[in-house]
Amino acid sequence: MKMLIVSDLHCEKNPNIFGWLEKLIEKTRADYLIGAGDWGECNEYPQLLSKRQVIAIYGNHDNIKELKEKYTLLDGDVVEVNGVRIGGISGIISPKGTPTKTGIPRKTPSQYIVMANRI
Repeated sequence: MKMLIVSDLHCEKNPNIFGWLEKLIEKTRADYLIGAGDWGECNEYPQLLSKRQVIAIYGNHDNIKELKEKYTLLDGDVVEVNGVRIGGISGIISPKGTPTKTGIPRKTPSQYIVMANRI
């Protein structure tokens, strides 16, 4: 089993990023794609779904609704894939505890620690 981990693709700034990613997936023959946030506002999510299973977290440059509909989205959760446990915490750290910014939920540093201890 092979896993490929990517982050900060920012597809709105990199219009050819999914073509590059598809080639990388094929070259590495990855069975799973792990997305570590900041996909961006993308129109090509469905193409990746036909290639591999995607497990992701969201960052501060993501469409959470779109990601939840299309991928296994982790936020304080753990999934097991062929005996490998994968945990993730989504969102943005906010020292002030501000709940959202541009629709992306925020967590205080202590909330992150609680979630990290849980996973």
